[in-house]
Amino acid sequence: MSYSQEERDRVLSLCSSCYSITEISRTTGIPRGTIYRWINNEIITSADNKKISFREAYDLTITLSLG
Repeated sequence: MSYSQEERDRVLSLCSSCYSITEISRTTGIPRGTIYRWINNEIITSADNKKISFREAYDLTITLSLG
């Protein structure tokens, strides 16, 4: 199935807000595997202009939220 850029952006935004992949999948109906693929393929620019994978940023956010 093909998803719009808007749907993809919304899912990645939810990931950034510390929702679990399972929770996002249940809410949106988008398979977990698709969400993981998007996370693994997305590249973002950090505050200091370094390119990092969305996955690295996601993992760091989860680690920090667990305290």
